[in-house]
Amino acid sequence: MSLEFLGWFLFGSGISMVIIGICFWLKEFIQVSWTAKANHNLKGQESFINDKSNREISELNFRDKSGVLNTVRIIVDHDIEDDATPEDINNMSIDNLIHNYPCSEGSLEKIQQFIFSVQAVTGMRKHGLEPDEVVTKMLKASGRMA
Repeated sequence: MSLEFLGWFLFGSGISMVIIGICFWLKEFIQVSWTAKANHNLKGQESFINDKSNREISELNFRDKSGVLNTVRIIVDHDIEDDATPEDINNMSIDNLIHNYPCSEGSLEKIQQFIFSVQAVTGMRKHGLEPDEVVTKMLKASGRMA
């Protein structure tokens, strides 16, 4: 009887090891496929970033007066040459940006991207503002953002 017991014990242990091995193999397979999918997604994003290597891109999400979620892109383009003088930068204010902005009434609602030069961003930062703060103030002043 002890030999029969030993046989059943070894048979059960073998089946248990096979089941445990299959579970670990499935876990590893799922983890590797998930990692491969994540790497594939990152490679797609890298190609977008590499295509525009001289740009810093961020997105600003906000809700308008009616509660609809909107997204605008804020781009700092290092290839844009700005011919602003230091005097222009010292005189920069939000009011000047908004009132001297070259667009007609209501056309700010159609804008989905705000592109700034490095010199403009430097001038904003000298006045204690970041590009997203400037865009937010412009959107609020135009009535697009609540």
